[in-house]
Amino acid sequence: MAAGTGPEGQVFVWDTKTGGKPRLFNHGMTTTWVVSFSPDSKYLATFAGGWIKTWGLAQ
Repeated sequence: MAAGTGPEGQVFVWDTKTGGKPRLFNHGMTTTWVVSFSPDSKYLATFAGGWIKTWGLAQ
C-alpha cells in the first residue's frame, strides 16, 4: 500500500504481508498527487510538481 503526503513530497509504502514500519521515498518539496505500482509490484511511480519518478521496490 502506498500514500503520498502534502507539501513535504514524501511517499510512504507499507508491506501489508509483513507489516512493520513503512518505507519512505522523497519525491521532492511539493504535494505528491499520484502513486501507482507496476503490475508486478516491483516498482512505484510517483507524480508531483510536473515530474514523474520511478522507484525500485526490491529489498
